[in-house]
Amino acid sequence: MTEKREWFGGPVDGVVFALIMVMAAFLGRENPRFVYPEILFSFLALLAFNFVNFSILPRYAAEACRAALAVGCNILLLTLVLHFSGGSQSYFWVLYLLPVFNGCLAFARRGVFLTAASVIVILILFQAGALTRGIWAEALELLIKAATIAASAVVVMGVAGREREARRQLEDEQKRIERERVQTREQLQRMDRLAILGTLTAGVAHELNSPLTTILGYTQITLDHHFPMTDARKMFGRIEESARRCRQIIQDMLAFGRQKKGERKYCDVNALIRECVELKEHDWVLEGLQVDEDLAPDLPRTMLFGAEFQQVIFNLLTNAHQAIRSQGKANGRIRLATQRQQDWLLIVVQDNGPGVPPEMAERIWEPFFTTKAEGEGTGLGLAICRKIVQAQGGTLTLETTVGAGAAFLIRLPIVTDGAFEPGGAPAARAPRRAVSKILVADDDPEVRFLLDRLLMPFGMPVESCVDFDQVLSSLRLELPRALVCDLDMPGVGAYEFFQQAQREGFLDSLPVVIISGSPPGPNVEAFIRERGWAQLNKPFEKEAFLETMAKSLGSAGERQASNR
Repeated sequence: MTEKREWFGGPVDGVVFALIMVMAAFLGRENPRFVYPEILFSFLALLAFNFVNFSILPRYAAEACRAALAVGCNILLLTLVLHFSGGSQSYFWVLYLLPVFNGCLAFARRGVFLTAASVIVILILFQAGALTRGIWAEALELLIKAATIAASAVVVMGVAGREREARRQLEDEQKRIERERVQTREQLQRMDRLAILGTLTAGVAHELNSPLTTILGYTQITLDHHFPMTDARKMFGRIEESARRCRQIIQDMLAFGRQKKGERKYCDVNALIRECVELKEHDWVLEGLQVDEDLAPDLPRTMLFGAEFQQVIFNLLTNAHQAIRSQGKANGRIRLATQRQQDWLLIVVQDNGPGVPPEMAERIWEPFFTTKAEGEGTGLGLAICRKIVQAQGGTLTLETTVGAGAAFLIRLPIVTDGAFEPGGAPAARAPRRAVSKILVADDDPEVRFLLDRLLMPFGMPVESCVDFDQVLSSLRLELPRALVCDLDMPGVGAYEFFQQAQREGFLDSLPVVIISGSPPGPNVEAFIRERGWAQLNKPFEKEAFLETMAKSLGSAGERQASNR
C-alpha cells in the first residue's frame, strides 16, 4: 500500500540527490578506488531515471507502480555505483539507506522488509569472498552494515507509520470540518428561506387583513340591519372594492412566484413601448404631464416575451407617474429612451419626481416593501419587474438623485434565434353533435352555485361535476355545448383528463373555458395554448366571464355549422 506523492519527499529530491552524486563522482575521478568513467555513468543513469520519474512517469503510471519502480531502479543503479567504487570496500554502501527510506515511506510493512532484505543480500554478495576465506573482520563489517540497514528500516518505518496516522487523522478532521461547513451552509440556507417565507407571509397577511376586515364588517352590518337601498349599494360597492384589492394582492403574489412567459417571438421594443404610452397618455394629458420619447430608430428586433416586457414598462411608467404626482409638481416629465449598446438593448424610464433616498435604493426590490400610502400598492411591482427582466436574460437597475428624480435602466440581450415552435395540432376525428347544455366542473360547491347563476342568461341547463371522473362519464353519455372546468380537483389530474378526452374524441369540437385559482403546470399550459382555449383566473369579473362564454359558444356554433 502506497501513500500518495509522499515517498522520498517527492521525486524532485531524487533528482537533486543524483545531480550532487554526479558532481561528486566527477570531482573524485582521481580516487584510486573509482573506476572512472563507469561510476560517473552510473550516477548519470540514476539522474536520468529520477528525472524521468519526476517529469514523465506521473502521466503514465500509477503511484504504487512508480514507487516500486523507483525503489528497484535505485537499488540496481546504486549496486553499479558500489561495484565501480571499490565493492565491499566502498563507502557508498550507505547510499542503500535511501531506497530503504523510500520504501518505508511508500510501502506497507511487508514491502519495507522486502526492500531491506534485498539490500542486505546484495551486501552479503559483495562480502561473499571474504566470508569464504574466513576473514572475520569483514564478516563483522557486514554484520554492522546489515544491522544499520535493518535498524534504520525499523526506526524510519515507525516514524512513517506515525506520520501516516497523523495525516489520516488530519484528513479525517478536514473531512469532518467540511461536513460541518456543508451542514452549516444548508442550515443557513434553510433559515434564509424560512426568513423569506416569514417576510412574505407577514406581508400577505398584512395586505389581506385590511380588505378582509372591510368585507367581513360590511357583510355583518348588512345582515344585522335593514338599510335603505342607497346605503346598501354603497356598502356592497365597498365590499366589491375590497374583494378586488384581495384579488390584486393574490395575483401579484402568483406573478411574483411564477412568471407565465406566454409566447416568445421577435419583437420591436420601440413598438411595445409606444403601446404602453398610448394606454397611459390620456391620464397624463389630463394632469399636464409631459412625456419625451427618445427611441432609437434603428433599434434591432430581439426575441422577447412581449406581454411580460410590456408589464415591466407599464409598471415603471405607473411608478414614475405616482412619484411625480406625490410631489405635486406642475411640470412633471417622464422620459423614455432606447439605444443599442453592442449586443445589448438599453431601455430607460426616467422621471423628475422626488427620487429614491440612498437608504431605500436596495430595499425597493424587496417583496412588499413600498413607499406608497396604505392601499395604493402591495410592494410587489418592482420585485416582479426585476424577476421578469432577469428571466429574459437582462438586468434592471436604478439610478437616482434625491430631489432630481429616478431612472430605471433595463438591459436586454439581442437574441436572433430560438423562436418558440408551437406543438402540432391534434389528429382530426369525426365530429360529434352537441346537446343544448353546459357542463360545469369544480370541487367547490359555492363556485358551482355561482356558475349556475352566471350561466342563466344563456338559457341552457347546467350540469355540475365535482371531479374529472364525473366529467368523463358525462361526456361519454352526451357532448355538451361547452365545458367550464377548474384545473385543481381531487382524483384524476387535469393533464391526464385532457389526454383521455382527446383520445376519445371529445375535444375536437368542444369549447372549453378554464377557471383556476393557480397557474397550470407546463404540460397543461401547453395543451391549453395549442387549442386556444379561454382561461380565466379566479376570482374573475362577471362581465369577463359572460363575454368569454359568449365568444366560446359562438365559436362552437360556427364549428358545428361547418361540420354539417
